[in-house]
Amino acid sequence: MARCGGARPGDGAVRPGRRASGAAPRALGRAVLAAVLLAVAAACTPAAAGPPSGLVVEAVFDTGADAPGLLRIGVAPPTGDVVVLVADRAGLPREVAAVEAVLTPPTGAPAPVWLHRVETGHHHGAADLAAPGRWLLAVTVRTGAGGTDTVAVPFTVPTPGG
Repeated sequence: MARCGGARPGDGAVRPGRRASGAAPRALGRAVLAAVLLAVAAACTPAAAGPPSGLVVEAVFDTGADAPGLLRIGVAPPTGDVVVLVADRAGLPREVAAVEAVLTPPTGAPAPVWLHRVETGHHHGAADLAAPGRWLLAVTVRTGAGGTDTVAVPFTVPTPGG
């Protein structure tokens, strides 16, 4: 006879208020991270007949306080999306104390890009990239050991229709 009222211990179901454990959630997190990076890369891939529409850059950061890591930074001017992926040297998502970004337009003052943490090592924000010209995105990483490092990424927003 079937039992009403939910799952029984050991039947593989996750009860409300509890987290699933094991390899499946970690694999799902990595799959989501890969899908987001691919989506940003696709949005930033140059069209065959036109100028580049964005970029994806990989850079090493070294705070001096602990092990160096990798940043994968994606900027898609058509949508204004800014994605920052923080990884260890093996390429696995890495938790850090803070990730901050400042965007400097071709003319005008620098402005912060408000990044929100999506999951471990994955931060997303949006910016108004309406002005064509040379921009600079500075990403600062602060680790739990208190060290900081800033990586500057220049990129160009093309003139509409040109």
